[in-house]
Amino acid sequence: MKSPTKLLTTAQAAERLGCVRLTIQRWCQREGIGHKFGGTRLLTEADLARLRVLVRPGPGRPRRGG
Repeated sequence: MKSPTKLLTTAQAAERLGCVRLTIQRWCQREGIGHKFGGTRLLTEADLARLRVLVRPGPGRPRRGG
């Protein structure tokens, strides 16, 4: 018997990738990643791997140097 797939919320994915939830939501919407269930978007490990390629961890607009 196949084991159930572990699903992640956008908040859990953001925590794993080191960015904010809104970044995950934007990429998911733009690239069609994940599955909407009610008002919640759920992601699989495969979806997380796709996001890992797209998302840069850390602040989106770092302060200019010197």
